[in-house]
Amino acid sequence: MMTEQILTGIDPFIAARYQIIVMTILLSTGGFSAFLSLLMGKSLTVTGTESDQP
Repeated sequence: MMTEQILTGIDPFIAARYQIIVMTILLSTGGFSAFLSLLMGKSLTVTGTESDQP
C-alpha cells in the first residue's frame, strides 16, 4: 500500500502515516480477537469441582 502511494506521487510521510494507521488497526484487531477468544473460552473450561462430579 505504501509503495503504491509513493509511486503515484504522494508525499512519503503521508504514505508512511497511512501505513502506520493500517498496521495499528490490524494489530489491535488481532489482539482484541485473542482477548475475546480467551474470555469466551474461559467459560467453557472445566474446573476441578465440576470434573469430580459424576
